[in-house]
Amino acid sequence: MKSAGRISSGSNQLWWTVTLLSIAVVLPTICLLWFMTQAVRNERLAVKQKLTNAYEQRLENLSSGMDDLWSARISAVKQRAESGLEPIEMFAQLAGQANVIEGPNLCDAVVIYDNAGRAIYPVTARAGNQDEFPDEFNKAWGAEFTERDFARAIWLYEQIAESHYG
Repeated sequence: MKSAGRISSGSNQLWWTVTLLSIAVVLPTICLLWFMTQAVRNERLAVKQKLTNAYEQRLENLSSGMDDLWSARISAVKQRAESGLEPIEMFAQLAGQANVIEGPNLCDAVVIYDNAGRAIYPVTARAGNQDEFPDEFNKAWGAEFTERDFARAIWLYEQIAESHYG
């Protein structure tokens, strides 16, 4: 008797079953992991954008506050300068060291110019007032840095020290 259909219990049918089962499990897992990665990446970008916006807003507020503070200090110093305020007093007020103007100490240095555009504070040395080093010191410096003869440079420095300080 012949059978109409043959059912094979061979490894070929088992292979197809395992392959389809693997595809049914692995493919959705890969897709799920890819979507999760994209969601995390988008969330990071959203947080980064929110932080950027918050810091930009804060920087803008601080910048405008600083501009207002400097404008107030400069106008107060200009008003007092007309009555003969000394440059050192102008510096103290601009830097916030004087108690005349409210606000924090904003800086450690200020360059103040007069109406002609010349620096009046801090006072710099003029070309004719610059002190020059003695010739012995120039020789010692040349021995140390140019010739790299350190023993001779030490001897020359000692000679300078003895001649000036006894």
